[in-house]
This record gives sequence, structure tokens and C-alpha cells, in this order.
Amino acid sequence: MVNQIQIEFEKGGKFVADMLENEAPRTCKAIWDKLPVVSDAQHAQYSGQIIFFFTPTIRFDDLENPKLMGLYPGDITFNPHFLHKLHLTPALKIPQEVFITYGGCIPADFCGPSPVSHFARIVEGDLKELMDIGIRNRREGFEKITMKRKQ
Repeated sequence: MVNQIQIEFEKGGKFVADMLENEAPRTCKAIWDKLPVVSDAQHAQYSGQIIFFFTPTIRFDDLENPKLMGLYPGDITFNPHFLHKLHLTPALKIPQEVFITYGGCIPADFCGPSPVSHFARIVEGDLKELMDIGIRNRREGFEKITMKRKQ
């Protein structure tokens, strides 16, 4: 049986995602063990059609099942900020984050394109609604998001 996560937006929108445990087992475990996470969803600045949120309780410093291109609406990834280990001083703590793709994107940060760990895919919920949430989030700003184990 596949572990599933539930994602709920404060202003409306609920989705269920399958964890991709065969493709990213260590990432899935690191996230699963720290659920639930409540954070502020915000729109990506550099990556395109992505909603993201910081994960202050989840630390996983590895890149697994890496993706830079080929992400589709409903794909969920974890950004361990792998490239920062190469470019920035160790004293600089970059918050790690979860990305929820709702349209065209190339994961990036202020240093440029940045690979992410693809760990889940939405299997329940309307992807058109996810796009509406992305547009709402871009226009209206932050809103609470909860990611938890599906009961």
C-alpha cells in the first residue's frame, strides 16, 4: 500500500498525493516522519507555475530522484537546495521547501536552475482547481497550507 499525503489550502482546495517511495525512498521517509507540516504557501519567484512552502521541521540534505525539467501539474518536489552546498558558505542556512507544480516550470532560485527531489504526485483533486489556487496565490499572497498523512 502506498503512503498518501493530504494537502489543504486555507482559502480552499484539498488534494491527495501518492508518495513515490520506489523513486525517492529516503526523501519520502524524511518527509513522512515529520508530518504534519503547517506553513505559508507562496508563489515561486523564479521557477514559473509553482506554489511552495518552507519546511522548518524537515531537513534532508540529499538530492534523490532529481528533476530539473519534465515536471507536470500535480508533481510535488522537495528542494534541499543542493546547489547551495557548492556556491554558498556553510554558515548560510537556506530554508528547505516543498514545491507543488501547477503548470509550466523549471525549478530555480536566485542562482538559476536548481534540481529538486520528485517525491509525490497528486492523484485526487482537480488540477484545474490547483491552477486556480496558483493564480490566487500569486495575486493575493500567502495563505496557510497543511500537509499531513492521509487517514
